[in-house]
Amino acid sequence: MIYPALAKGPYKIPGVHDKDCKRLFGLILRPASWSASTVYSVRAEDDYDVVMPSVFTGLYYKVIAPGKSGALEPAWIATVAGQTVDGTTGLTWEAVAYNLMPVSESISSVVCTPTNNVVLSGDSNTAGTLQFMIEPLPAAAIAAGSFEIDCLITKNNAEKVAVTLKFKVGER
Repeated sequence: MIYPALAKGPYKIPGVHDKDCKRLFGLILRPASWSASTVYSVRAEDDYDVVMPSVFTGLYYKVIAPGKSGALEPAWIATVAGQTVDGTTGLTWEAVAYNLMPVSESISSVVCTPTNNVVLSGDSNTAGTLQFMIEPLPAAAIAAGSFEIDCLITKNNAEKVAVTLKFKVGER
């Protein structure tokens, strides 16, 4: 999921969390830089890879047709909604106006607290993203039909941003 770093939650996570499975979730506050010879994917309408060009232009790029990036960084289109073809496998990017965490800021720490006895594991935070694994759900979360995860993100400038993620529990 991609969300503006300074926007206020709560954020609803699309889809339904299967109560019996582990699920990895990530929150992107600033995309990673483009990489050569890398497979980029579209997993769902609202779940796709995103990148920043090596030279910041005020745009980031989302995959609209999956494929493998070329050996050299493409000449990025500089128009919102414009498309850039990358490599020879059909990988296509769409330009998006940059409204995420400023490039001069980064995440220094994240503390996530779930409700309804939900257990998080495998958390990993980078300078611009946070992710965590949600373990199979306990009875309290199943009975409630939903749960939340409150995340307190501290940036390198000591600014704190509170984000609440809301999940619905159900069957696929």
